Amino acid sequence: MNYIQPTGYVQWTIYKIIREAFMPYRKIDVISPEISQDDFTTELRFKKYVLIQGIDEQKTNINIVIMTRDENGTNRFITFTEDMKFFEKEVVAPNTKTIVISPAAPAAHVQTFINKLDHDSMQIFNYDMFKIVLPLGPYVPLHQIINDPDEEKYIYQTLFKDKKCKIKQIGKYDPQLIWVPGEVGQLVKLTNVSGLTGVSIEYRIIVE
Repeated sequence: MNYIQPTGYVQWTIYKIIREAFMPYRKIDVISPEISQDDFTTELRFKKYVLIQGIDEQKTNINIVIMTRDENGTNRFITFTEDMKFFEKEVVAPNTKTIVISPAAPAAHVQTFINKLDHDSMQIFNYDMFKIVLPLGPYVPLHQIINDPDEEKYIYQTLFKDKKCKIKQIGKYDPQLIWVPGEVGQLVKLTNVSGLTGVSIEYRIIVE
């Protein structure tokens, strides 16, 4: 994975990280053609968002949307419910997971509207989650989802058969799980490599 130089323009930096790091890391094939910084700026200015489309290994359609930020540090889509309804009709499609990257959290009444949508049809994350390549951050363990039922069974039977050994939890929307997505109830393997202590492995169970 290539190191991505900061540009000084947060939305453009996020766009580059999404295309060059996040989507490859998640094994999402990019469908949308790459655009120049000038075209990106123009689209962001007039549409107030930029849409990147892709498809993952499970053949699920993925929409990733970078929202603009106004002088108040927010934008109309996360401020006014009617604008969010318009935005939702524009970017959310059937059988598609939509990841929205926003400068701030939605207003309470806007979040109420979002909560009424189909589960996981649209998830909103802050700019900060995509300003850097999180899995490559210092002191960040490697996160891996346990997808093999036999491996999961072995972990439970060997490491957690004693009821006193409780599995630690990790939230479904933990920053690391944005990059390594999993479902509630799945196990996550955390591998940490240290020059002093060597390799250590821990497990977490995903919760809401």
